[in-house]
Amino acid sequence: MELSKGAADQRRKRIILVLFISFMLLLLIFTLFSNTLQSLTLPKVTTEQPKKGGIPLVLEGIGILQPIAEAKLSGSTNWKTQQIHVKEGDRVKKGQKLITYDSKPAKQDIEVEVTNLEKQKIEQQNFQDQFILASFEEDELKRRSAQRDIEKGKLDIAAQERKINEIREHVSKNQMLTAPFDGIITKLNAVEGLASAGEPDIIVSKSSHGYRFEVSADAKRLSSLGISIGERIKVEVDTDQEQQARSMDGIIEEINNAKPLIEGSSESDEGAGW
Repeated sequence: MELSKGAADQRRKRIILVLFISFMLLLLIFTLFSNTLQSLTLPKVTTEQPKKGGIPLVLEGIGILQPIAEAKLSGSTNWKTQQIHVKEGDRVKKGQKLITYDSKPAKQDIEVEVTNLEKQKIEQQNFQDQFILASFEEDELKRRSAQRDIEKGKLDIAAQERKINEIREHVSKNQMLTAPFDGIITKLNAVEGLASAGEPDIIVSKSSHGYRFEVSADAKRLSSLGISIGERIKVEVDTDQEQQARSMDGIIEEINNAKPLIEGSSESDEGAGW
């Protein structure tokens, strides 16, 4: 009886020891597993050496590029367009022919005025003959009257010659439009055979002077970032749907407060156009 009782006690102690060891192993496993799960859920943090630099800011907006320098050219008369020497998109040099106008009406006016001048010269000869006749007859009144007619005829002839020269100069100056500088033809409204319709016949832009555009941006953001006139920026330009957009250097030239879109809006809701 005592031997069996001692064997039972030893067996019970071994069971208790096995259970204790199993419990400790289980506790250790759960502890390690919980730490692993917790480490997976925690955010990963990396450290780097601090460096000086700026924060990139993108201001999105849509605007149309307008040339800073451009010339809107039209004929100074109602002459019809005779020939157009260029087309939209062409690059032109200073002095290059752009449009030739039909100057026949002005040339006909010149012929009429030249005929009138010849008549005046013939009339002047008649005055001279009257002066000579009055001198032979020793008629002082007729002689003095003929002399006054001669002087008046000289003035009329000089005025007529100036008039003819002015018309000729007008024809020479306006018969043809030429490029005022090296540039690009951005707009062509003239039509051969027709007179000007009121709009500029042709517009030439001077691309070498650059372009400008306007875009609206948040005024608070601009002021908080310290953006001011003269700031250099990068501008992404879409030239064509089939071509990739390209980047250009730009400078902020002007910042203006835009009017509120809704009446009663506070000044803080306004945007800045630049």
